[in-house]
Amino acid sequence: MLRRLDGVLQGDYRTVLRGHGLDLADIREYVPGDDVRYIDWNVTARMDRPYIRQYYEDRALTAWFLLDLSPSMNFGSFSTLKRGVLLDFVAVMARLLTRHGNRVGAVLHDGHGRRVIPAGGGRMQVLRLINKRKMPEDEAVQRISVQSPQADKLKAAAVVIQNAGSFEETWVQVQAAFSKISQPAAAPAPARPAAAPPGEKQVKVRRGNPRDANAIAALIKQVTQGQKDLTRADIMEAFGDKAYMLAEYGEELSGLVGWKVENLVARVDEFYIAASAPLEKLSPPLLEAVEKAAQELQSEAALVFVPLPIAQSAAQALSGSGYFPQLPEKLGVSAWKDAAKESMPLGTALLFKKLREDRVMKPI
Repeated sequence: MLRRLDGVLQGDYRTVLRGHGLDLADIREYVPGDDVRYIDWNVTARMDRPYIRQYYEDRALTAWFLLDLSPSMNFGSFSTLKRGVLLDFVAVMARLLTRHGNRVGAVLHDGHGRRVIPAGGGRMQVLRLINKRKMPEDEAVQRISVQSPQADKLKAAAVVIQNAGSFEETWVQVQAAFSKISQPAAAPAPARPAAAPPGEKQVKVRRGNPRDANAIAALIKQVTQGQKDLTRADIMEAFGDKAYMLAEYGEELSGLVGWKVENLVARVDEFYIAASAPLEKLSPPLLEAVEKAAQELQSEAALVFVPLPIAQSAAQALSGSGYFPQLPEKLGVSAWKDAAKESMPLGTALLFKKLREDRVMKPI
C-alpha cells in the first residue's frame, strides 16, 4: 500500500519508487499491461524477449515562468490587456503547481533589465509572484477567493497562527502554540565544550532566531563593508525562507550561515565570517551544526556557496570536514546539479559534501 511521504519536500505524491522520470532505476522483462513506450529495444534485441526501462519518480517539480513586462504588454482589447492575460496565467498555473508541493519561480524582463524571483513553494510564493507582477489588490483577492473556503481550512487545522500583524506578534503566537505541543522525553544534556586554553577565545554555535535579527543584519553589513545594508525587517522576512546558524567568538557574534533544505539537498547560500575572527575555527563548527540539522531532514548532500574572495581559505578550512570544491555541472546526480544551478548566488564558489551513501528513494 502506498502512502504519502512525511512532509512536502518531495511533492504531494504517492510514491517515489518507480514511475515517470529521468534517472534510470532498473530494466525488467515486459509483462502485459506495461507501457510500451518504455520498451528498451536494444536489450530486447539482445535477449530476444521484450524488456522495459524503469525510472525513479521525480520527487518534485521546479517550474519557471519567463515573463515579458515590457511596455508592449500594455496592448490589448477594450476589456483585456495582454498584461492581464499574463497575470491570470501566472496566478492559475502557480497555484496548480504549488498545491502539490512543487515550487515555482519567475524571471522577469521589463526591457531594461532582468529580475529573478527564486523558486519557492506554498501560497505565499504565489502571492509573492503576484506582488512582483504589480497586481492590484482587488485582483489578488479575487484570485485567492477561488481557493477552498478558509473556514474549511480552519476547521481542519490543529494550530492557527494569525500573521496579519507584525513579525514580533506572529512569533509570539508561534512560541505560545509550540509550548502547548507535547514534547518527547528530554534527551541527556550534551556535554559542555571543553574550556578554551588561557588567552584563547571559545567558539559557540547556536541556531539563530528572530531576536537576533538586528545582530545578523549588523554582521552582514560589517563583513560586506556596507555593500549589503539590510534592515531588521529584511532579516525577519528571510526567516520565512531559511534558517541561520550563528557562531560567537569570545561572546561576540563573529560568523553566520544562512541555509535551507529543499528536495533533500541542504543549501548554504549565505556565508559570513568577520575579518577579526579565524575562519578556520568558525566555519567547521558552523557547517557541522547545519549538517546535523539537515540530516534530521534526510538530506542527501550539502551545497555551500562561499564568496570568491575567501573561497580558497574556506576550502582549506573545511577540507577536514569532507568538503571539496566542485562545479555545479560536475555533480553526478541531476537533483543535486539542479539545486546548485538554481541556488548559487553570483560571485560565489561551490563546496560540496555528500551526507549519506544511499539516496532516499522510498517513503520515510
